[in-house]
Amino acid sequence: MNSSKRFSAVILLLAVLTAALAVAGIKCGTLDISWKTLLKIFSSEPDAVVVRELRLARVLAAMIAGASSAFAGTVLQKILRNTLASPDILGISSGAGMAGITLILLFPSLANFLTAGAFLGALIAAGIICLAAWYKGLSPLRLILAGVAISALFSALTGVLFIFHPDRLFPVLEFTIGGFSGRSMQDIYNALPAAVIVLICGFFLPRRVDLLSIGDTMAHSLGADVGKNRLFALTVAALAGALTTALAGLAGFTGLMAPHIAGKLTGKYTAKALLMTAPLTGAALMLTGDLAGRLLFAPREIPAGLPLAFAGAIFFLILLTGKSGDAE
Repeated sequence: MNSSKRFSAVILLLAVLTAALAVAGIKCGTLDISWKTLLKIFSSEPDAVVVRELRLARVLAAMIAGASSAFAGTVLQKILRNTLASPDILGISSGAGMAGITLILLFPSLANFLTAGAFLGALIAAGIICLAAWYKGLSPLRLILAGVAISALFSALTGVLFIFHPDRLFPVLEFTIGGFSGRSMQDIYNALPAAVIVLICGFFLPRRVDLLSIGDTMAHSLGADVGKNRLFALTVAALAGALTTALAGLAGFTGLMAPHIAGKLTGKYTAKALLMTAPLTGAALMLTGDLAGRLLFAPREIPAGLPLAFAGAIFFLILLTGKSGDAE
């Protein structure tokens, strides 16, 4: 099978797998949904309305969060030329998470602005990382080191919030682990503007990202403005990471795993190829994590972030001990 046919086959396979997981996510759970109700999900019948507002919203949230996390991870790994980069490791998710936790703990009436708040937190984190790393341009190594430091800073500040508000920890418990319980269609509507912006920006990223991935000197010689391109890509990745945090909380590792899995499946590692396949892979991973959380210990449910963290930790260690974990 030639590379183009293999690529098309992988996209089709991932699309079918994601659709199958989405159907399983709507149908399966503590209460099993009949096929009759499932087929009438968009009708006005009471059972269908409940399924649409709860199960469908949950599945859509997992798909959007997984795709956006994989998108952000792909962009960061390419522009930083490091296969271990992802929004949760570089501090972007920590900034978005702290903003989300602040809203939940201190301003619960502003819960509808969680996506906007998470994006603001992600932008602040990305801005501090850029300022801390800015020296003769945004060096990938300095960005990574600054990201690790900022992640630790925001984690410490989040701990301070927990200490001063111990009576309000329960509402943020699932957010800090990462999961989709209680997601509604309103959450999807609130997230749509950010998703559309990420999708539009995605059309302008592949060439910029591929230029940055070949090295700053080579990119400069080809006429690219490395600083502006890296800043633009980092901003889009921050928005995608914030979108993930707003819908999935601090569920991690999808952004790390999806680009690697997509690349292995297709054999293609260009930005265009990965930005087409990694989001589908991320959606499938997040749906799998959510489904596993609902079914592994049924009728008790665990947040999706726990099985994802377990799988992600093993995946991270494999990358870390292998050659693929080295910075280029």
